[in-house]
Amino acid sequence: MKNLSALIITFLLLMTHVPQAMAAPAKASISTEEAGRGRVRVACPLEDTKVKVLVEKGGSKYFYTMADEEEALPLQLGSGDYKVTVYENIADNRYRAVLSQSISVAMDDDREAFLQSIQSIEWDDDMEAILQARLLTEDLGTDEEKVAAIHQFIVENFSYDRSKVGTLSPNYLPDVERTYSERKGICYDYASLLAAMVRSAGIPAKLVKGYTPNAVGYHAWNEVYLNDQWVTLDASYDSQMDDLGGDYAMIKDTGLYQKVYEY
Repeated sequence: MKNLSALIITFLLLMTHVPQAMAAPAKASISTEEAGRGRVRVACPLEDTKVKVLVEKGGSKYFYTMADEEEALPLQLGSGDYKVTVYENIADNRYRAVLSQSISVAMDDDREAFLQSIQSIEWDDDMEAILQARLLTEDLGTDEEKVAAIHQFIVENFSYDRSKVGTLSPNYLPDVERTYSERKGICYDYASLLAAMVRSAGIPAKLVKGYTPNAVGYHAWNEVYLNDQWVTLDASYDSQMDDLGGDYAMIKDTGLYQKVYEY
């Protein structure tokens, strides 16, 4: 995960030297039909070419690498004015802008963005993980009970995959179905799976990246909206503690978690 941080920094430096002239705009498209729900769809034929997307609002910038020819990307920075720019790789680590669009986003509730299926938290109602979430929560009354049931299921049934650490590409993305099927993963996989299951229950959930003394290096965890506030959950840490027979609490001290990005 440290390599991912280095790549983002390198890419940011490179992008400052990218010409802003648009090239071949017909190759890419940006759909804003779901902007009011907190996401935007970007489509671009990859044709063996790397394509990156920059979503920015104010001084905040989020870069995404297109893994498929169409991706749903979050507008997680709330209502306001965004700019979405599609970049195409031209050689080595050099990119050129092929399409850019400004978007004025108005959401009835900014938490709507944290209920959607997006690139790093891709889910639908037919997935086994989502069917399991439905079984776990269908007879429960409160959001806190539902989140606790999903959290406990993941902690007790999944294992941290240490063999996976250090072998991933910088553009690695979690796969909810694969993580659920294999019953193991790294922190990024845990956070994606929990977010997908919790979102499917109608409860806003964030996938968060950053640092904490509870993990070595770059880490991923969740924030979930419960009792009118965002609370911090760290299922991969709890899963390891559970395997060791240690004590843990579902809701963590947010002060111990330094957020860098949220999705």
